[in-house]
This record gives sequence, structure tokens and C-alpha cells, in this order.
Amino acid sequence: MRLRRLDLIRYGKFTDRTIEFGPKPESGPDLHIVFGLNEAGKSTALSGYLDVMFQG
Repeated sequence: MRLRRLDLIRYGKFTDRTIEFGPKPESGPDLHIVFGLNEAGKSTALSGYLDVMFQG
């Protein structure tokens, strides 16, 4: 499964924000690397992603 967009409705400073991953490339690798300073929100974004993947 490929994630194209992640809507963060209730996630701290990302409330009502969207992370766009863009279209799948025609060729080459299809990989996204998330990086940033401490307290930038990487773990918050991961929490949103995991909620999508494992919601009951």
C-alpha cells in the first residue's frame, strides 16, 4: 500500500494539517525519508500514520 496523503486531524501542533507525499514516480525508488530537528513533530506524524494503519 502506498500512502499519498496523511490528514492529521487531532495531532498536537499538526492539528488540521496535511502531509502530501506526492504521486508515485514513473521510475526509480518510491521512498520518503522524514527528518527534522528535535521536537519538530516526527513522532507525532508517525503516531498519525500508525493510527491509520492499525485502527480497530
